[in-house]
Amino acid sequence: MDQRSDGVRLDRREVLAWLSASAAWIAAGGCAATKSGNTTRFVLADGSPSWTPVPLPLPIGSDGGDAATDATRLASFVVRDELVVPEGFEVELLASWGERFGPKGAQIVFGHNNDFLGFIPDGPDAAWLVVNHEYIAARPWLQGYEEARGEPLRFRIAPLADGNVRFEFGEHAVEGKSIAVGEAGAPADVAAAARELSRRALEDLGISILRLERTAGGGWRVDRDSPLHKRISGTDPRTPTHSNCSGTVTPWGTALSGEENYQDYVQEAVDASGEPSPNRLLFSVDGVDERFPEPVEFLGIGAAIGQDGRDFGWVCHVDPRSGALEKLANLGRMRHENVALRVEAGKPLVAYTGDDRRGGHVWKFISARKVERVDDPANVRLFDEGTLHVERFAADGTGEWIPLVPSTRLVRPAPERTGGGHLWLPDRSKLRDNGIAAGGWIAVSTPEAKKQGLSAAEWCASVASLCGKPFEQLTLGDLVCAPSNVRLDEAGLARHLQRVLLLDAVVMANAIGATPCARPEDLELHPHDSSVFVSFSDFTSLSSEGSPDAGVFPDSRAATSKRYGAIYRLEEELDGASLRFRWSSFCQSGELSDGGAGFANPDNLCFDPAGNLWVLTDISSASQNADVARDGESAPGRDRFAGVFGSSALFMIPTRGPRAGIAHCFATGPVECELCGVTFSSDGETLFLAVQHPGEQHGTRGHARSGLPTEVERRVLVAARDGKPFEQIRSVPLGSNWPSGKLGVAPRPSVVAIRRR
Repeated sequence: MDQRSDGVRLDRREVLAWLSASAAWIAAGGCAATKSGNTTRFVLADGSPSWTPVPLPLPIGSDGGDAATDATRLASFVVRDELVVPEGFEVELLASWGERFGPKGAQIVFGHNNDFLGFIPDGPDAAWLVVNHEYIAARPWLQGYEEARGEPLRFRIAPLADGNVRFEFGEHAVEGKSIAVGEAGAPADVAAAARELSRRALEDLGISILRLERTAGGGWRVDRDSPLHKRISGTDPRTPTHSNCSGTVTPWGTALSGEENYQDYVQEAVDASGEPSPNRLLFSVDGVDERFPEPVEFLGIGAAIGQDGRDFGWVCHVDPRSGALEKLANLGRMRHENVALRVEAGKPLVAYTGDDRRGGHVWKFISARKVERVDDPANVRLFDEGTLHVERFAADGTGEWIPLVPSTRLVRPAPERTGGGHLWLPDRSKLRDNGIAAGGWIAVSTPEAKKQGLSAAEWCASVASLCGKPFEQLTLGDLVCAPSNVRLDEAGLARHLQRVLLLDAVVMANAIGATPCARPEDLELHPHDSSVFVSFSDFTSLSSEGSPDAGVFPDSRAATSKRYGAIYRLEEELDGASLRFRWSSFCQSGELSDGGAGFANPDNLCFDPAGNLWVLTDISSASQNADVARDGESAPGRDRFAGVFGSSALFMIPTRGPRAGIAHCFATGPVECELCGVTFSSDGETLFLAVQHPGEQHGTRGHARSGLPTEVERRVLVAARDGKPFEQIRSVPLGSNWPSGKLGVAPRPSVVAIRRR
């Protein structure tokens, strides 16, 4: 039974009936149905927006401009530290970092850096909002912690002339690059302070579950005093979760949450038996310079309190009614951005997910048993049995799904096909005293690339030597083994080997010839034809982390603005269990003159019921609105060139008709933020949006200790739509005060609801 906020009790069958009315849209990507089914308050039936697009600092296909007027019209541009939406819409704050919800004595505290938003109706006038809290943006978090949380932090970082930093905790200090918490050499009082800081940071991560109620005007607000709010944090004693990025809503009224960049907080690599590799992750900070007493980010905060890295990097199933969280091992351990579900009665349950790293992969899980009823809560048990597959793209537009199982044959690595000439594979070159491969990852590179590890031939020879048979006969099962001190029967050994493959999924995928991709982030199913849309956020080949296949992502080798991502489309047989697909590029990022749609770094995706694609962009905070001279470090194909595209934004792109592929800007975010989690209410009247890490780079605008001006002028060379560059003077705030708008007040990540006035 479920309790509605007005006291009316709803039978579970009634709740499921309500959910099933929009189950098809929810299963396709978490965007629910509208009253008409063909139009929303946001988009007209012909795919055109019902609003005037928000201004951008560069030409875009929907702005009505032309090459002759681009330079004059965009000679100057003012960046606003606001969430800018079209005229006629209003923005209402639902929840901000540090806010407390619930009855006195039993309140929850809303976390930091909100990301995914899962709207789950619970009757006609109540709903759950599941909110992910991804990571700590250290500078604004430290500056605003006491105000937001109501308690002080004794923590300070100071840069030193030799490149080290001085960690100060109250009266205690230590100098260096990091603090070896729990190891010899770290003063006990400093290590204890680092653990305390890490604990507080992790408490601000995880998942918030808010109870919403419908307003008299038809909108939604948080039922502030409801006892039904829940909080699952990074230090939760039951099942801690952190690094929660995106996710989806299930047709049975729960949510899936992906743990993404866990490698920043806990150890990632494991050895051949599934034990942690010997290299420890230490507590440290990054981004310290002479202007600030605060860093940009923390590293190793999970390791600092003794968390086991193998417990993170999973997809979590969350029941908003009970607050129960379960990690789904069969979807693999990786940097999960989100999950897209294909749930059809009489067919296997299918889940798609992306490993968000340079050189990461796209994955597909197929359940062993079939769905009986789409809205059955027991469907979560279908994740218990099935097979995880990884993609292999061919340059001719075809592809196949390869099973990640012990019997799958190894494939000779081909770093020469990647944009950067290198990829990562399991390191099986050294043995521990117990005879088990020490583990970790090793780079396999071409001779032309900066060699970090082995050549492809050397890696194949090392594995063949370790296993005692020719490489051509080796399978994934040869790369993993049982722990030396555990005796397993045949069935137990098979389960263990599969577990280790899932623990180290990314390098195991490279070992069987999966295609390294360009940071696969969000995946969503089109509500009309069930094709899978994938946002590939970053084509760069300059990273030591990995690089994409240049045959599938040709711009990964070119010095071009199109390096900043694209949206691809995968088409399969309708039963969803097919192991073959066709792929194509739906929309390229980049400037119009370069064949792009006018945006950079596509990230979160969402479909409205009419089939229009909503795209959120994630331009790094350090690059947003940077000076761009179009040469050197700001040349096309370099990180700083992304400054041309301005701030993080939300776009609507029709997928059919004469406007297909043309981006229309609905919103731009506050300074140095990322917009996340776009989703719609079931009636299509309300758009929910998360504003993450405002002020991430420069912190609080007007902060008393920074000594920085509140605003600067940037000179940006922008290309008109005919390709001719012109100079734009761009006025840019340094740091953020959103949502308060008051100088000196720290910014707070928040969730908003957007409706027509």
